[in-house]
Formats: sequence, structure tokens, C-alpha cells
Amino acid sequence: MERFWNRVDKQADNGCWEWQGHKGKGGYGTVRYGGKAVLAHRFSYELANGPIPKGYLIRHSCDNPACVNPEHLLAGTQADNMKDMVDRRRWGDPREYERRYGNAHMSPKEALEAKLMLAAGYPHTDIAEKFGVHKASISHMSRGKTWEGLDPQPDELAEYLKVHTPIVWKLRGERRRSSQLGSAASNAKLCDEDVRRIRRLASIGVTVGFLAETYAVTSPTISRILSGEGWPHLTVSDAEIQAFHAYVEAFRYSTL
Repeated sequence: MERFWNRVDKQADNGCWEWQGHKGKGGYGTVRYGGKAVLAHRFSYELANGPIPKGYLIRHSCDNPACVNPEHLLAGTQADNMKDMVDRRRWGDPREYERRYGNAHMSPKEALEAKLMLAAGYPHTDIAEKFGVHKASISHMSRGKTWEGLDPQPDELAEYLKVHTPIVWKLRGERRRSSQLGSAASNAKLCDEDVRRIRRLASIGVTVGFLAETYAVTSPTISRILSGEGWPHLTVSDAEIQAFHAYVEAFRYSTL
């Protein structure tokens, strides 16, 4: 143990005991013990407090990775560590975060912004597109399966909602109106030409039920199209109807 402490500088004014030996990525000290490399701060914690509980991390109250002062070291869960990161706004390099915490596709700062967007009501698809991740990643976040313990401060959340809630409602209103226009909606099953064709076919007596089955939509959808309630921006002129009737008549007589 004397060899370990000989590599520690205890002279820092802030109370940190700086590890003077080898340091790995992120500035964390490493030491050889039992034939393998272990993190110096974890080694120091165990010297002072005994074995670290399974699944627990050792956090630095001083935010100094090289510090091995047992008084600055706290055992905690990943959620505790994430809370420390948010409370102290300690983001660091996203690539370093991925190395330390696994296959994270977002940095903590990005994840916090995504949580703010979720709170404001932004669609999962929009959030996923903004951060270049799969929609499922945002869904997992919203259900607490990922980034547990990473939550915005109350004041920060209140300010964000104040600004963004009106934006979200405006966005939803625009999309709702767009869906009422028809094919502009992302989930519309019919294109504009389908709607025109449905109206032309109905004008010669094709039934609502047959049209619904042909175009794989519900009968109420066909009824809304024919009444003008659905796709109101599309109109079929009298001239177009007459031309279609003439085409049908010509086709009918040509097959007699």
C-alpha cells in the first residue's frame, strides 16, 4: 500500500489527492494490482471502505478524475452518476461518454434536450430526426428505459415549456390541417389522383362499398371524399366528368 500512496500528491489546495502514476483516457489513474489494471480511485475507495457493492460506480464529489482522496469518493448507481452530471452540467466529450458508458448514440447534453422536447410534446419522430437516432431510442427514453436519472432542473423545464409549448401546438395544428387536405399527410393511403378517380367512378354509379374495397380504405373515407369533406382542395370539374363519361361510353360501345 505504501507504493500506492507514494504516487499520490496530497498538496493541492482544493483537498484533492492527485494520482501521479499512469492515467488512462478521461484522466483516471490506473494501478496494477493482482496482475491486472484497476482504476486508482476505486482502489483507494476499497482501501478506505472495503469492497464496492456489485454494480456500483465510484463518483468524484470534486469532479477531478485523478483524485484518489477517499473523502472525495462516493459509491453510487449509474442514476446517481447521471444526476451528478446534470446537476453540475458536466458534459465532456460525447465520444468519451460512449467509451465509458456503452453504446450511447447521444451525448448527455443532447439527451437532456431530447427530454425537454418530450416534455413539451414534440413528436418522437421529430426528436429522433433532430438527433439522428432511431425513433425507438426516443420511445425508450420516454418510458424511462434509457437515460434514467437524467432530468432537467425545474426552472429549466418551466422556461423551456413556456417557449416551446406554443410552438408544438402550432406544429400539431398545421399537421392536422395538412392531414385534412389529404395526400399531404404522411399517413394518407390515397394520392390526389386516386381521389379524382374515385369521384369520377362514383359519377357513373360505382358504389361506395366497391370503391372502398378497391382502394383498401373504409367506406366512411369514400363518403367523405364524395361529399367534399375529405380532400376539399381537390375538385373535379364538370368538363372532366363529361370527358370521363364520354370515354366510358366509347369504351362500352367498342366492346359490344
